[in-house]
Amino acid sequence: MPNPILTQIMESKKKEVSLLPERLSGLNERSVPLVRDFLSDWRQRRGSGIRVIAESKAKSPSRGIIRMDYDPVSIALEYAESGASGISILTDQHFFGGSLSDLLAVKTAFWERGIFLPVLRKDFILDPRQVDQAFVAGADIVLLIVRILEDKTLVKLIEQSRNLGMESLVEVHSERELKRALDAGCSFLGVNHRDLDTLSMDTGLSGRLSPMIPDDVVRIAESGLKSNQDYRKMVDLGYDGVLVGESFLTAEHPGRAMKEFMSHVG
Repeated sequence: MPNPILTQIMESKKKEVSLLPERLSGLNERSVPLVRDFLSDWRQRRGSGIRVIAESKAKSPSRGIIRMDYDPVSIALEYAESGASGISILTDQHFFGGSLSDLLAVKTAFWERGIFLPVLRKDFILDPRQVDQAFVAGADIVLLIVRILEDKTLVKLIEQSRNLGMESLVEVHSERELKRALDAGCSFLGVNHRDLDTLSMDTGLSGRLSPMIPDDVVRIAESGLKSNQDYRKMVDLGYDGVLVGESFLTAEHPGRAMKEFMSHVG
């Protein structure tokens, strides 16, 4: 059965997008520079250990409140100090308690401190105006979920993000979605073990899809990685990194949890 939460999220997001102006202001006013060509850096460092995109979010539909004292800037700074290679910020307000202001605050804090890590806008992106929003807020990467996008829209959003100097993390959950992502020209791929329609988890998916992913595509494993063995398995399968959220955020000190994670998989 389809996940009613995903249906609610999509209905909410479509209404949100419908209220956006046709042309967003501020596209020439971005105050925080992009992180350039981080994918080449990731490719050059293959074999030197797993890399981590650490996630920051206040809540989720399945878990509820994750952190009562949610402070995205302090969490992101802890992650950066602990060895993260990127930061994911949930910007959906209604279901995840985030905002574009959170992303801008994190990117500004990084820039002021000379921290040059890419920041991902994680949201349900359906429209080019949301890519423009991400750019203005300081994002270096936008999440594009193949499951919720038509092919033409996926291609358009990938091209638009690149035209603005950003990259797209294109997320898939099946062989068919992987083919669609590659056909659309993605170079940064996320394999999500969680089926967004049913919320079921399939941690074997990354292994089945790995042989089908071209060597020049940077690949990230997402969701359901709970043990050190899981992390190491992703490295052995040829993944360049993982995106980890709740297992850090539910710890008292996310930065400390990050250091422990890295000590096991570096």
